[in-house]
Amino acid sequence: MPMFLRVIVAGAVSLVAGLATSIAATEILPCHSDPAGCGMAAGFSGIGAIAAVVVSMIVFGIALIARRKEPAVNAAAIVLLSVLVVLSLLGPACELIYAGSIDLDRLGNISKLVQMFLPMVVVVVVQWRLLRWQLKPPDRDRKLA
Repeated sequence: MPMFLRVIVAGAVSLVAGLATSIAATEILPCHSDPAGCGMAAGFSGIGAIAAVVVSMIVFGIALIARRKEPAVNAAAIVLLSVLVVLSLLGPACELIYAGSIDLDRLGNISKLVQMFLPMVVVVVVQWRLLRWQLKPPDRDRKLA
């Protein structure tokens, strides 16, 4: 299978996983807002998962074009996950700068943070695992039973 098709398939599988995680996070995590706010949070979580699929497909595609080896895919995954960590810490940091205190004591802020960033992390991890699996050479010594 060509590498381009592998990235497309990994993107499609990770999109399904990210949207499923978004829906599950919306249903499982408690809502500490009005129903419209919870619905908008679910929508933005789904949009974030779709954006993460597109960005990670581009980054993994560039990494695979540059070098068709596993360390390139690992480095791309580290870059993508570190960007997500920085973005998830940016909200509380801005609240600390402008409000003078972080309101992470409220369970609502933590659940919103998890609801927003968990689907994006799942997208990156699923694509990374699938592409790593595709890059491993076939085990010729193992006999089929």
